[in-house]
Amino acid sequence: MASNSEGLKIIKSYAESFHESVEKFTRAQVFNQADCEDAYARAARARERYLEEKRSSTLSNGELTPLSRVFENDVFTEGMMNIRHVGEHVIRREEFIIRTPGGEPIKLSTATSAMAMFAGFTVTLNDTGGKPHQIDHRILLCTLDERYSKAIKNAENS
Repeated sequence: MASNSEGLKIIKSYAESFHESVEKFTRAQVFNQADCEDAYARAARARERYLEEKRSSTLSNGELTPLSRVFENDVFTEGMMNIRHVGEHVIRREEFIIRTPGGEPIKLSTATSAMAMFAGFTVTLNDTGGKPHQIDHRILLCTLDERYSKAIKNAENS
């Protein structure tokens, strides 16, 4: 097995920062909106670091394949980045999709507010058709953390 690239080591450090924020958030007894939003922001930073390392060609082909599956070509990760955008108060001009850990799409309105999205550990939001969905931030963040960790482990073993 070849040694890991510097790019992978950097991505791993960002993913570890995300992991620590997920641990802090999920262990809390009382919901803290800032900790929730921080975990989503750290997830985004890890993904952005991957994109930068890919652009800079610092990853080996063996590392790139497992990382791209999760950090770039994954609808669940994309949905998590959409949740993060709500927290950043990014104005959306179109409806957007988030996904359950099982992959079920939930289409949300452009009017989805950060207050509604980040009101508790679990929130209920209506999709664009009016159907209510429970969004459990602990489950979503832990799922993404597991996916990031698995992708990095696979890249390390490539």
